[in-house]
Parts: sequence; C-alpha cells; structure tokens
Amino acid sequence: MDKACEAVLSHKLSARLAAEEYGVPRSTLNDKVSGKVPVQAKSGRKAYLTDEEEDRLVGFWLGAHQWVMQNHAEMCLQLHSRFSMPATLIVMCS
Repeated sequence: MDKACEAVLSHKLSARLAAEEYGVPRSTLNDKVSGKVPVQAKSGRKAYLTDEEEDRLVGFWLGAHQWVMQNHAEMCLQLHSRFSMPATLIVMCS
C-alpha cells in the first residue's frame, strides 16, 4: 500500500493503475492519497495489548509450553502409577 501511495503522490501512476500494479483496493488507495485516511493508518481493530504486553504474554506461554513438554512424560508416569491398577491385577481380572 505504501508503494502504491508513493507512486500516486509522486504522479508516476494514476490511482487506478497503482491499485492494479500493487494489488491493493482502489477505494482504500484513493482514501489514503486524498487525505481522507492517513497513509500510515492500519485497517482493522486497534490492538488490545501493547507490543510489550504481547511479547511478555507470548514469552509466558512459550515458557509454559516448554515446561509442560519437559515434564509431560514424568507427570504421565506419576498419574498412571497413582490412578491405575498394577499390570498383574489387570491380567488376573481379564
């Protein structure tokens, strides 16, 4: 979008041709070059978290995932030994 705006504002291309060449919506390009919408404005919702908050949250979940992966086998064995019958009883009951 930035390159398309630059091409139109520098009078190298018309908005129609710039939209086609750069694969951007013509109406959005027109809004930006006319000043209706700031050129650097992003579309969509505003971010709920700041970049710093998002980085901290991602770091937390990656750390949690790493911990689970490291401890998964041990936890499964502990749960299995705690909540299941010994193999000899299972064979005898079959």
